[in-house]
Amino acid sequence: MKLTKREKVLSIFLSIILIGYVYVYFIIGPQMTKLKGLKKDIQTFQSQIEKSEKIVASKDRIEKEYNKLKGEVSLIEKKFFSSTEQENIIVLLNEMLKDSALKVSAIDFSELKTEDVKEYTLDVITVHLPFEGSYDALLDFIKKIREYEKKIIVNGLHIENSKDGNLSGSIYLDFYSLPDKANNDYMNEYFSNHESGKENPFIPFDGFIWSDDQLEDEYLTEDNGQAFIAEKKFVLNKVLLNGFEKLNTFFVGTPKKVYGKISRDIKSREGKYALKLEYDFLRPRENSQANVVYEGKKVLISKQAENIGIWVYAFEKSNHKIGITLKDSKGKIYTVLLTNQIDWVGWNNIEAVLPIEIAYPAEVQRIYVESVNFDNKTKGILLFDRLEVTYPSALIYNTNSSSNKQFTVNNTKDIEYKVQSGDTIFSIAKKFYNDYEKRELIKQYNNILDVKNISVGQILRIPKVNVNKDNSKSYEQTSKENNAEVIYYKVQPNDTIFSISKKFYGNYSKRNLIIEYNHIKDPTDIKVGQVIYIPKIQ
Repeated sequence: MKLTKREKVLSIFLSIILIGYVYVYFIIGPQMTKLKGLKKDIQTFQSQIEKSEKIVASKDRIEKEYNKLKGEVSLIEKKFFSSTEQENIIVLLNEMLKDSALKVSAIDFSELKTEDVKEYTLDVITVHLPFEGSYDALLDFIKKIREYEKKIIVNGLHIENSKDGNLSGSIYLDFYSLPDKANNDYMNEYFSNHESGKENPFIPFDGFIWSDDQLEDEYLTEDNGQAFIAEKKFVLNKVLLNGFEKLNTFFVGTPKKVYGKISRDIKSREGKYALKLEYDFLRPRENSQANVVYEGKKVLISKQAENIGIWVYAFEKSNHKIGITLKDSKGKIYTVLLTNQIDWVGWNNIEAVLPIEIAYPAEVQRIYVESVNFDNKTKGILLFDRLEVTYPSALIYNTNSSSNKQFTVNNTKDIEYKVQSGDTIFSIAKKFYNDYEKRELIKQYNNILDVKNISVGQILRIPKVNVNKDNSKSYEQTSKENNAEVIYYKVQPNDTIFSISKKFYGNYSKRNLIIEYNHIKDPTDIKVGQVIYIPKIQ
């Protein structure tokens, strides 16, 4: 069929319309929709830009407001202490009283309280200072308190006149702090000005004392005459906690009426000074205490120790008790009684076994002298020196001999030995065992507290042991029936060397005797059902 000219024109026109429709609908339409979306995005971003520009423009104003508020907060904070820690207050009062003629015999603290002042909640603690001095010295001290930059309120003042023209009485001071104040200026200053750590941590620290049991490298002799060198690895040691060369304590009486005075005295056990305590309970009571309380740097026992002791000089005998109060790392308070009575005159070392339950490190809080049961003796003067702790002893030898000795219990009766002139625990251990390590066995078997105190003619029991040169770990079985000097014990559930020592000897300090006698290398590795020999002691 042949199209006419008119039909051809119409067909071409229709095709153009169709192409135009498809172009507009499928290409131009989506692009227009996308363009509208982009215009909306532009408007949104422009709005955000305007907001950001306003914020940037207000930065200076905000910074000015912030600095103004910060200044106001700083002015408020400066009026109050960052904390009411007692050690900080003690240091501050010591500074105020250092060059003052006013004498303060004690510093007593109340319980910490809170007090609401407008929108602030403040911590407040009251400090009681019994004083003695002149009128001018008292005014000078009050002036220092008034002019101090932080808030200290004189809450009460009681004054009495004495015959010599001096004043005595009590002053009560309130110390305020902001509990939410983050910055502790005192502690920051303290730790920034004090060295932390040391270059070589294996260098003995100040106060470490090598005991008399320490040996230099020595030549030991085998039975066949062959010599070998014994190298010591660890020795018994005592640690000096406080030599009282500096006066870092203050007096507190319980009850508060108990009078006391602390000073330094040149009549020392060692060093230049000893601590002198003068106390007066004033009248007999059911219980009175004179307390020597530590201030400033804490006196710490770093790890598990066996004993704690102190040298005490008594000018006269009395029924007063002496003890030490400790606080462990869990905050639990322990009272360790050193002696029930002062039954000596002159210097004497008193010590006690520390409770095994203490969690270390533990802090020595105070030394106390106590009178009980309305004792008529109310006054006393004592000197204190060398507060020490004793750590568990061990002396391990590594030798160049391939023939290491092993010792086992012998059924035969112990040897009775009379101490000769020139004998020491070391020489006796060498004589009977050819081994210095066995000195602890002799020492604890005979209940010797101080190895220096053995005397010529003294009878020592020397427990017999068998020497095995095959370096084996087998032990000769010895039962209670065969050896009346040894108790045969089977380890029960929950037993430890400490509890076994407590069970048979009544204290923990004899655990080394059990360890030595049974050649236990790891005291924490005893097993239920294991047979342990418990030697009887004099």
